[in-house]
Amino acid sequence: MTDVPGRPRAKNSRKGTPSAHRRKAEFSGRNDERRAIIAVTTLCNETFIRATTRDDDWHASRAVAVAGGATWALAVLQYVAATLIAASAWTSPHYNWLNNSISNLANTECRTFAVPNGTPGYVCSPLHAVMNGSFVLTGVLVIVGALLLWRIRPSSWLNDTALVLLVIMGLGKILVGFAPENTDVGLHLMGALNVPLGSMAVLLLSLVMRRTDPGLSAIGMVLAVVGLVGMVLSTVGEYAGPALYLGLGAGGMVRVAAYPAPLWLLLVGVFTIARATRSVHATRSVYAISPSGPRQGLLSS
Repeated sequence: MTDVPGRPRAKNSRKGTPSAHRRKAEFSGRNDERRAIIAVTTLCNETFIRATTRDDDWHASRAVAVAGGATWALAVLQYVAATLIAASAWTSPHYNWLNNSISNLANTECRTFAVPNGTPGYVCSPLHAVMNGSFVLTGVLVIVGALLLWRIRPSSWLNDTALVLLVIMGLGKILVGFAPENTDVGLHLMGALNVPLGSMAVLLLSLVMRRTDPGLSAIGMVLAVVGLVGMVLSTVGEYAGPALYLGLGAGGMVRVAAYPAPLWLLLVGVFTIARATRSVHATRSVYAISPSGPRQGLLSS
């Protein structure tokens, strides 16, 4: 281009600025890093993990999450197995899932028995030791799982209260195992308060999770309400009559009250294991893009 006499040379507006290709590459790189970080953050929040800047801290938190989830899953699976085994050994007459309570499986004598205000019935559980041992083991595993997950969850009054209730629930299970209904019915019924406490803990934890995992939160809320309603109907039915059992019998309504909390703990345990295991791949993507790793507090809830 020829300069026009008397007119100053036009400055190159592109001088010293990155090319369009370079700008596009930088923008793409930042977006890739942001997407990877968001993926890790989401996965970690869903599995209650809070990571720091150090890689070994992240793996330690993930290991704790897996251990906590596995402990809760094991607590429920062994409880289900023990219930089925103890019930299958009850043959004189056969165990009735609608009329016999869960505690009848742990009764240590063969005779007619009834809790206060309950309907008398013949009880004979040859494998009562299996059921009582399962009650104790369930309580221990629920407490251990709660303490493990407590270490890596962000603190809040809802979360802390729920985990305290789970610890008390575990202690109640242990008390039920050491005090069968026919040996000390007062202590046994005190331990049975673990049932409504477990439903209340599930409700509170579901409220905590409503943003990070709305699906699991909704399931927890439904199960908690079912458990609490079942507990009310089961308790009031002992005084007001069997009509409140809604055709399920005393044993069936007890299960409506008692089973929702363990079912939710099993779901949370399995999902925690799966997501904590899967999230490590997304974490490696962050470290591959940014060698310094996630910044402090990035993965905190």
